[in-house]
Amino acid sequence: FFQAEDGIRDYKVTGVQTCALPIWAYVKRKSGGSRRGVTVPGVVDRVVQRALLGVIQTRDARLRTHLGALVEVLDCPTSFAGNVGRGVPEAIAVVGQTLRSTGRLAATSDVKDFFPHIPREAVGEFLRREVADARLVDLLCQGLETELANPADVQPWLELFPLGHAGVAQGSLLSVLAGNIALREFDRRLNAGGLVTVRYLDDFVILGPTAPHVERGRSEEHTSELQSPCNLVCRLLLEK
Repeated sequence: FFQAEDGIRDYKVTGVQTCALPIWAYVKRKSGGSRRGVTVPGVVDRVVQRALLGVIQTRDARLRTHLGALVEVLDCPTSFAGNVGRGVPEAIAVVGQTLRSTGRLAATSDVKDFFPHIPREAVGEFLRREVADARLVDLLCQGLETELANPADVQPWLELFPLGHAGVAQGSLLSVLAGNIALREFDRRLNAGGLVTVRYLDDFVILGPTAPHVERGRSEEHTSELQSPCNLVCRLLLEK
């Protein structure tokens, strides 16, 4: 099952067996004036992370039996970021189709400060529980950690980077996988009771047949204090 080694064989020969090398960082100013910490993985990191994703996203039925409940995360029909064959065009198409059929009303929102609060340790626990290959999981968990190669350059804004036990760096190829794992219960709960919630990582659209349905999806019970199995509290911006 550990065919990811095929993708990093050349690097293992030189002694590189991790995808958690120090990464370069910079600070980006967002349109509203606030700042966002962004990382730029090196070539080795990107090759290793892409090889790992190639294994995780396999369509081989035999290999998928070793992924446990992770398959449900990867195959979630209303999640469109980081899933093979499903992107922005497909997400928009599902929103349009739902509006033309059962979902007459919609509300857009996002998960506030998502990347810095992804519960990395709990994501790792989920992977260790579900994926039947300890070496693969070890590499995935290493890839979710963040060590900056140039901390002095971003010294005034170090709090924007996930250097502690929580959070995943924006720029990591594995960040979307971690986010989808963290929001798996979110997907389940907001696609029940007449609701359809189309999510592209931390942005989503709640669709329902009536205003009460959509308001229920936006209510405190279903959104603002929604706890996933990873104990992530989704604080939502209800008007974008």
